[in-house]
Amino acid sequence: MDPFNLYDPVVVSDGYRNCSLDTLQTGKPQYKAALHKQLDLPARDDVQLISFIRRLDPQKGLDLIVEAAPWKIVRSETSR
Repeated sequence: MDPFNLYDPVVVSDGYRNCSLDTLQTGKPQYKAALHKQLDLPARDDVQLISFIRRLDPQKGLDLIVEAAPWKIVRSETSR
C-alpha cells in the first residue's frame, strides 16, 4: 500500500463507507448516524456533532476547537 494513502478516506474504508469531496454532502447524514450508533448516542438531526480524531496534543489544534465551541453553540441556538 502506498504510504501516502494509508489514511486517505477515499482509499481506506472505515467500516461504513468511503468518503470524498463528491460524496461528503450526501454521505454526511449517514456518517453522523453511524457515529451516533457506534457511540450509543441518541440520533438527532437538530443537534450538531463535532468529532476530533487525533492525539490530545497541543500541536493538533484542539485549543482552537475549544475556543470556537461557545461561538458555534450560540450561533446554532440563535439560528433555530
